[in-house]
Amino acid sequence: MNTPRGKAIAAALVAAGLVLGSVVGAVVAGAAGRSDRTAAAGGAIDRVGVVRSTAIFNTSTTSFATIPGATIKVTVPAGEHVLLIARFTTQDDCTVGDQAPTGHCLARILANTTEMAPASGGSIIDSVQNGAPAGIGSAALDRSIGPVGPGTYTIAVQVKVTSGLMILEVTDWHITVERVRVS
Repeated sequence: MNTPRGKAIAAALVAAGLVLGSVVGAVVAGAAGRSDRTAAAGGAIDRVGVVRSTAIFNTSTTSFATIPGATIKVTVPAGEHVLLIARFTTQDDCTVGDQAPTGHCLARILANTTEMAPASGGSIIDSVQNGAPAGIGSAALDRSIGPVGPGTYTIAVQVKVTSGLMILEVTDWHITVERVRVS
């Protein structure tokens, strides 16, 4: 590229790269400042609670229902603020009854009555298309809330289906809740 034409092409490529780099940088910077992104930080994990079960829970409800026993109570002492982190894993079977529905099986984690972040109205853990069951799979949610102040928080896992013609079965589930001090 030592010819005048080669030098012009090289200069054009460098200029294009600078422009592209500026555009990508602006997009990344804009995404970092988006209002749908939140962050929290804390110190040491202060307390851990675990609940697990091999019981089978089946539901066809189109309203969120708490999985029996899938709750943990966490107390935040007076004068403290904490970040609560909850993890839920399960074996699931998102299937159909006698019809051929299309829909989703969803799960969410609540702290008292507030959906933990990212709160989206429930996360899809599996789907059914035209009556074809999704089959047995694994699902996981990782959620947080806080900093929250003193009080008692009930962390609960809820599930639902988007069509009453569907059936969601969860079993071999596990919940871990961590309390992390922030003040």
